[in-house]
Amino acid sequence: MNAPAAESRPFPPAAAPQDDSEHAAGLLKILAHPERLQLSRLLRESERSLDEMTALTGLSVGTVSKHLSRMRRFGMVDFVRYHSVLLYRLTSEPACRVLDALYPPPAAQAPAGSLKAKSAARIVRNKSRKT
Repeated sequence: MNAPAAESRPFPPAAAPQDDSEHAAGLLKILAHPERLQLSRLLRESERSLDEMTALTGLSVGTVSKHLSRMRRFGMVDFVRYHSVLLYRLTSEPACRVLDALYPPPAAQAPAGSLKAKSAARIVRNKSRKT
């Protein structure tokens, strides 16, 4: 005999994956804008003030503020107030993972006494002698 249709269904209901897909699409839409991507990269490195971000990007205060506001509404960015200065920080783990995939962090440097570090130092010395 055939089993009832409800018991043979191996997949979970479609509502949960769709919620994840909508969130992922929203995150990618936020990061798809070049200026927001640039700001996200800065915030991945460390907390930054609005003035610091405008100086580093060359964008106007209004433009940076508008992008931070949108990123904050999405839940990707938050801020901490130190007296009269707001320091913004990236709070979204999925956003950090996307940024790490797009822009891998620099590899950790080898300890000074390691074979790899000695080999790298030798290559640098040899190149400087040739020039």
